[in-house]
Amino acid sequence: MAKAILTFAVYRGEEVLAQPTLDQNVIKIGRDPKSHIPLSNGEGARMHAVIEVTAPDDITLVDLGNEPGTSVNGVPINKCQLHVGDQILIGKTRIVLETAAAPSREIAARARPTPNPFAAAIASPFAASGAHYRMVRSGPSVPPEDCELPHVPAIDVSVSWGSNTLFNRNLNPPRSFYVGEESGKNTTCDFFMPSEVLGTTRMPVVIASGGSASLVIPPGSNGFVDIPKQGRISLAEASKSATPCPELSGAQQFPLAPGAAAHVEVGDFTFRVNVGNAGKPVGAAFDPRGLMETAPYFLLTALFIGGILLMGLYSAPPANLEADDGLDRDTIAMLGEWIDPNAILEVEEKETEQETEDDPDNREGGMGTASTGEEGEMGDVDAAEANNTYAVEGDSETVELARERALRDAGTFGMIGVLNAANAGDPAAPIAPWGQAVAQGNQEISANGNMWGDNFGEAFGAAGLGLSGWGEGGGGLGEGVGLGKGLKTIGHGDGNTPGQGIGDGHGRIRGSRRAKAPQMRAGETKVTGRLPPEVIRRIVRQNHGRFRQCYEQGLASNPNLQGRVAMRFIIGRDGAVSNVSNGGSDLPDSQVVSCVMRVYYRLSFPQPEGGIVTVVYPLNFQPS
Repeated sequence: MAKAILTFAVYRGEEVLAQPTLDQNVIKIGRDPKSHIPLSNGEGARMHAVIEVTAPDDITLVDLGNEPGTSVNGVPINKCQLHVGDQILIGKTRIVLETAAAPSREIAARARPTPNPFAAAIASPFAASGAHYRMVRSGPSVPPEDCELPHVPAIDVSVSWGSNTLFNRNLNPPRSFYVGEESGKNTTCDFFMPSEVLGTTRMPVVIASGGSASLVIPPGSNGFVDIPKQGRISLAEASKSATPCPELSGAQQFPLAPGAAAHVEVGDFTFRVNVGNAGKPVGAAFDPRGLMETAPYFLLTALFIGGILLMGLYSAPPANLEADDGLDRDTIAMLGEWIDPNAILEVEEKETEQETEDDPDNREGGMGTASTGEEGEMGDVDAAEANNTYAVEGDSETVELARERALRDAGTFGMIGVLNAANAGDPAAPIAPWGQAVAQGNQEISANGNMWGDNFGEAFGAAGLGLSGWGEGGGGLGEGVGLGKGLKTIGHGDGNTPGQGIGDGHGRIRGSRRAKAPQMRAGETKVTGRLPPEVIRRIVRQNHGRFRQCYEQGLASNPNLQGRVAMRFIIGRDGAVSNVSNGGSDLPDSQVVSCVMRVYYRLSFPQPEGGIVTVVYPLNFQPS
């Protein structure tokens, strides 16, 4: 039922946008198209403010707390009374209340109560027999202390329409409860109810403060309150001792003691409020049906994990597996990497005895014994170049390394000190413990280079007397430099004749350097991970002698063998190499490719940062 008829004028600047006449008890202002007084886009919120009408002389404007705020006659407000002539400013929109009059009898006659959709009665299935259906108690009453926490207060609130319960909420800990449709930045409603029914956009049902609760009695409501030890009193009687409610115009609030219950009727809606104790939490009971439902999943998971463990147990090689038990050396190295990446051991090469012929001919040299000196790679630790071979200046037919001061300097400074120290004959040439008193050679320069190389000159190395590696070693019985069996591209004879013979004779580096070594060059290196490519290339270059040895084994059967060997390998977190595979090789000799693969397994790199590193490293081989 309309309580007043209001006329407004809506301005933007000096332009009149609308002059609505409204008879609603709650008038909405906002950008929502359903608002009674709509605002332009960009001004105000979707629901910015409401005007509550109680009588022609009792009109209240409520700002809902959204930007840019609401002003009346130039003063910002949250809530205030409106009178005819007052100007409301929201952004650039100005709203003027022009008239406020009582509704006519014709308008009052058109007002009808809202129909209850649940009012239709449901026919009872027992009506024909005269029976009535109701719930009966099947056991004794449960004492409150068995199901409640005596010192924990709580509030139960329910909303009904007629005899149908629409909403129920247990407020634990106690707090205020609101119904309505208002939804702003700082305000909200627990249960939605249209303003046309309540007469306001937001109505408190119960207000909780400081551990106590107060019932809100709206104007025009009916009902009662049950007070412990006092009995039932009506809302009219309760209003006599109640205080005005600051949150709802014309309403009063009545304090509710623990154990009190209230029944408030507003139109067709009923609000029930009970103040009591919170219920005890219900523990989860054991349900065997749930166990039966989940047991198959646990069983399948256990079988799956057990199967994986059994596969690993039976697929691992036996501890006493030898190289001749059916697996090649590549497979053994791969299995060792899977089991322990830090335990990659070089496959031991069985030494074969060198047979010395009484009449050596012009065949290439055989195998010599290890040097008694440092086994690291020949070269200078400070040299910047790579792939150069050593040289001794002179015009001698034979090459002799100097021996003077070598033993004393080796004991004092190590082999690096020997190689860096001035020696009798030529300070730029290498020195060996088994050398001669004076160095002599047949080249134009003296240079401390690698054992093999494309040109004569200084080259990076470990200051040793071997093909590769870094560190002390030696200890062979002979005095030669062992290069492995089948090295047949340079020199001739078994080490007893002039040339590059490396065998069971003196084994020294003798003869001229007229023959050139086979060429080996690195291609473009592809690195995926956090390890500098130059570090990888430097370590691979230090082991070029090993790769060259693999290639020379292939040259023994095919002197024209040439091509590209590309290997893809992974450097683990500990710097060890694993998972070496063919990365696109075209060299037509599978044994050489397998030999290069085994050499990669023996390399060791610095520990990379941030995980593993994947490398593709190509090597191009061609004969001299």
